[in-house]
Amino acid sequence: MEKSRKFSIQLPENEYRFLKQIAAMQNTTMAQLIRTAWFEKANSLSAMEDIETKLSALQDLAKETAKSEQLGELFKENAKRQKRLYQKLIDIEKALGGKSC
Repeated sequence: MEKSRKFSIQLPENEYRFLKQIAAMQNTTMAQLIRTAWFEKANSLSAMEDIETKLSALQDLAKETAKSEQLGELFKENAKRQKRLYQKLIDIEKALGGKSC
């Protein structure tokens, strides 16, 4: 059996009465109501952390994809520049009468 510890919390009177009413409506004890709420909150926080981790990974992937696309464009631009330079060299060679530089 799991070890458990007791603890007490202090609530303002209106919150205490509200929790007592909710517990009575759900036919449970206030302790069980608080325990259940505590675990639900912990589970939802865990789920949110998981979602944030996955979202962060997707954002990183999107950044990497964008970088890859930028590199691809850069290579295309460099290839075009090289082609233009090569064409200029051919034009210069023709202007010089077919002599190599």
